[in-house]
Amino acid sequence: MLLENCKECKKKVSTSAKFCPKCGVPAPTSEFSREHPKCIYDDCYEYAEIHGKKFKGQCAKHYAEYIDRSSVFLIIKVVVIGYLIYVLLFKVLF
Repeated sequence: MLLENCKECKKKVSTSAKFCPKCGVPAPTSEFSREHPKCIYDDCYEYAEIHGKKFKGQCAKHYAEYIDRSSVFLIIKVVVIGYLIYVLLFKVLF
């Protein structure tokens, strides 16, 4: 467990702390910049991934959730379109 100074109150805080125990600032040891941006979600203080456009300013956790939701919607679309083609070809034409 490493200790660094809080960016607001300068008290020693663990680098894994989500909030400073003294002043309450979120991500007390994280310094966000253009090279190391914050995740686009307001309640998340993780570093955003900047590997091309695929992460879209999200941290790895939020990107994984985005992919999971996208996959579910894609499966639903394929099933619905497949059912509509089945109905059109076999029920209506025959």
